Amino acid sequence: MMLVKYLFENLKSNHKRFAGEAAMDNWTFGFTMLVVGMGGTLAALGALAVMMGLLKKFFPVKEEESK
Repeated sequence: MMLVKYLFENLKSNHKRFAGEAAMDNWTFGFTMLVVGMGGTLAALGALAVMMGLLKKFFPVKEEESK
């Protein structure tokens, strides 16, 4: 907890804000990108898994007859 407090109090960004723009330091942006990137990856993998399951139902594997 002390590390988080130190990071947010002592590592201020030198970014000049425009009127009405909220400040986001580098650590906050990094954690946001981490969470959004991981969530997007898991959502894409889940969608691909569902799509593959549906394709298996629509196009089942046919057994070959041996001669």
